[in-house]
Order: sequence, then structure tokens, then C-alpha cells
Amino acid sequence: MRFHAEHRFNGSEQAVAALLADPAFYLGLVLPDLSKPEVLEERKDGDDAMLRLRYEFVGSLDPIARRLLGSGHLAWIQEVRVDRSACSGALRFEAEKDPRRLRGAADFV
Repeated sequence: MRFHAEHRFNGSEQAVAALLADPAFYLGLVLPDLSKPEVLEERKDGDDAMLRLRYEFVGSLDPIARRLLGSGHLAWIQEVRVDRSACSGALRFEAEKDPRRLRGAADFV
């Protein structure tokens, strides 16, 4: 499945890029039915930054989804790469246990 989304932020491109590269931003988000993320890795090299985060779904799943996913926990690894000088980057995620069943990617500018 492919889709396009556009979001507008009240801030400069540089400020938004810096925010997306900051682990404190993700740790401060309160999202429904999701655990607070665990920061698995953080790297900065000049204007390039990379974060790896682990999320877990803590809400209740529809019985059909539960049948597809099994009885285990639904957790995934999200990787965010940001080029702060270009104000762009990429986001990738995949299920922790079976990446073939749940995965995705997005580029942002």
C-alpha cells in the first residue's frame, strides 16, 4: 500500500529536523495504546543523525488481528534517519518478531 501525507509545522525546517533527530521528542510523546519508546541506538555524525526505537502496542487487539499475530506482544523497531542540513530523512519500521508481516518505510522533506 502506498499513500502520501502532508503535515505543516509551526517552525523552521531546521528546527523540525532537529526535533526529529532528538530522542527526547519521542520519549515525551504520549500516544494512545503505545508504550513509551525504548531508545535502542542513537548516532550523530555531523548533520546526519540516526535513532532506533522500540515500541510495543499495549492496547487491545481485534480478534482477527490477534489470530493473525498470535498470542505474543506486538512490538516493532523504528529507525529514523535525519539529514539536518538538507532537512530531510527517512523512517523505517518492522515487527520485532516477524518483519515480513509488519513493515513500512517513509521519506520526509
